[in-house]
Amino acid sequence: MADVTAVDLVRGLYDYHWWANRRLFHVAAGLGEVVANREVGPQFSFPTVQRMLNHLYGGDAIWLSRWQGDSPSSVPGADIPSLAVLRERWDAVESEQRSYLAALRPDDLGRTVDYKTTMVSRSGWRCGRYCSTWPIMPRTTGVRSPQCSRCSVALRRTPASRPIGCWSRAKGHEAPKLA
Repeated sequence: MADVTAVDLVRGLYDYHWWANRRLFHVAAGLGEVVANREVGPQFSFPTVQRMLNHLYGGDAIWLSRWQGDSPSSVPGADIPSLAVLRERWDAVESEQRSYLAALRPDDLGRTVDYKTTMVSRSGWRCGRYCSTWPIMPRTTGVRSPQCSRCSVALRRTPASRPIGCWSRAKGHEAPKLA
């Protein structure tokens, strides 16, 4: 079996990412424009399936911009009027992502990507979401405990090497708010 490099792993993860996004889009498109734009309730971050997909597109687009050295001040996609327009724009972003990843070299993975956050008011919520996902990381990855980018709290492991998530949350404290 051939050795898998970190770059191959990133490319494979993005292949899955694109497949999953297309599958979600296909299901939403099967609902039709009317149903995809019907309010689904306040329990969701975005009120319609269309706007949820617009936001997923926006995440792809903003990270592509950041990889390319730009730092947009807002997440693109909120203005996309239909699933057809969304598909066109998402295909274009996916094509650019594929080109970027095809040219990716191992040295690129260590490069720092500087950017300004676009969601300062949601940082506490995002911190909690990110920090709470850390415990699902497999123990065998050997990944160094990262630092939470939202609240600057080190994500730690117990002496038994069991992930416990954000240290402040593990002690029952809320994550610090950004000024």
